[in-house]
Amino acid sequence: MATKQKWVIFGDNEYAITMIFETLYAIHKKSLEISIVINRKFTPQHPWNEDLHHIAMVNEEDFKADRPVFAFLAGMSPDSRQFLWKRFDKDRDNIVLPSLIHPSVVLPHHITIEEGVRIEPNVTIAPYVSVGKAALINRGAIIGHHTTIGDFVNINPGAIINGMCHIGAHTTIGAGTIINDGVVIGSHCVIGSGSLVTKNIPDHTIAYGSPAKVINTHS
Repeated sequence: MATKQKWVIFGDNEYAITMIFETLYAIHKKSLEISIVINRKFTPQHPWNEDLHHIAMVNEEDFKADRPVFAFLAGMSPDSRQFLWKRFDKDRDNIVLPSLIHPSVVLPHHITIEEGVRIEPNVTIAPYVSVGKAALINRGAIIGHHTTIGDFVNINPGAIINGMCHIGAHTTIGAGTIINDGVVIGSHCVIGSGSLVTKNIPDHTIAYGSPAKVINTHS
């Protein structure tokens, strides 16, 4: 009998976990060769040292098994996903951080998608787009041509990012936001839901409105 693959979903967000199930089912249908373990102990509320302890101990036998573990980082903030990424990156002999792309996603030629990316249903991506590692593109988003999405970015449902934009690492784009052609949004930014972004946004800022304006900065 063939050895089953082990799929491990790390997260405590019901919506994100449901979306991963939906995508895995859409890809594999009724395949019985995949077992899934949901681990809900990694919450942002836990101190990082507790998280590290849990990562080291929970499902320890799975990580020591003679088969790769396919790990998904579900429903966590960009910073939390980066923390877990660094932990798992030390054990690449046993742990794989695959991208998970729903079959309904429109993917053209000439795009680059790094490891650990999750793209939800009904997303449309134009040619010559680059998506950084562990980025999350939620359902119904549209990404225009020649756009760069940085590492650990969150793009929320229904956001429209037009052509030739750049979204910096660890940035969150709110639901229903529209970003005009050629706009550069820095790293570690938060763009409020429903905003219309017409100008560049510097690093470490919070902006919202139509047109979007910077309302605060953060470290």
